[in-house]
Amino acid sequence: MQVYTGPWTKAEAAHLLRRTTFGASNQQILTAVSNGMNATVNSILQMSTVDQPLAYDSGEAVVPQGTTWVNAVYPTSLTLVNQTESARFKSLGAWIAKNMNQEQLCIAEKMVFFWQNHFGVTATAESRAMYHFLDLLRQNALGNFKQLMKDVTIDPAMLLFLNGATNNVYSPNENYARELLELFSIGKGNQIATGDYSTYTEADVAAGAKILTGFTVSGIKSSTATQATASFNSLLHDNTSKTLSYHFNNQVITGAGANEYANYIDVIFSQPHVAQFICSKLYRYFVNYDITPTIQTDVIDVLALTFISNNYEILPVLQQLLT
Repeated sequence: MQVYTGPWTKAEAAHLLRRTTFGASNQQILTAVSNGMNATVNSILQMSTVDQPLAYDSGEAVVPQGTTWVNAVYPTSLTLVNQTESARFKSLGAWIAKNMNQEQLCIAEKMVFFWQNHFGVTATAESRAMYHFLDLLRQNALGNFKQLMKDVTIDPAMLLFLNGATNNVYSPNENYARELLELFSIGKGNQIATGDYSTYTEADVAAGAKILTGFTVSGIKSSTATQATASFNSLLHDNTSKTLSYHFNNQVITGAGANEYANYIDVIFSQPHVAQFICSKLYRYFVNYDITPTIQTDVIDVLALTFISNNYEILPVLQQLLT
């Protein structure tokens, strides 16, 4: 995979900016031409900051118009709670649209969009929880993917969305455990045997569900709590040892309480297919959906090695891909 050394004209600059932003102006394209490719890519990869969403709808019953609600309580009246929640989701939607339409010349909004598509949490649990989930994605968009995976796993919005908040030793729920493997980390390969998907097995899903037990969420639409929070309850956790399949070298995840989920994710990330899976998604998002054998060898495999050698930091991978 070679650094691009071909022409750098308005056409190439516009192509780069179209792929990495939601609508560069003619002046920004001309500036990119003047600055050169490397300086432009370096500039694009500097994450921007955004203000918090503000109340603007008359349904907001707690905070004054023009101030943020992201850490505000809810009313005590159910009618006012529903009214306020509707107003806050309108504000959240307007905030997302504003960030995209008034973005600075950087990759921030495209990466937040990428990660939201990757993790796919829907805005149903609570507006505050959804804001903090999106902020988590923004703060870590170019950071360490392994740490982001750990943080997302116990984020209140995700715990509520994929039933993690009701996953306990008495009734293990496989919903998040399956998505963690199939969609979020190592990816589902070709089925090679009953319950065996080349990268994990059904037994790994079942073991993962037990590993992830014990987390609960409190403070949803609370009139006293300023935000939803996740906590670990050892009484609800399956503290037995769990044996993974041959895809993970039959490793045993021993009872480790609140840290067990993180230990499990470390084991998942010890498999090189995690890097292959994520780099393939990044390539399809920024370049082309079609991964030919040549692209696999010359691009994806190279990016995956960069990903692993940098301990799953996203920034070096994008730096390499965009140049």
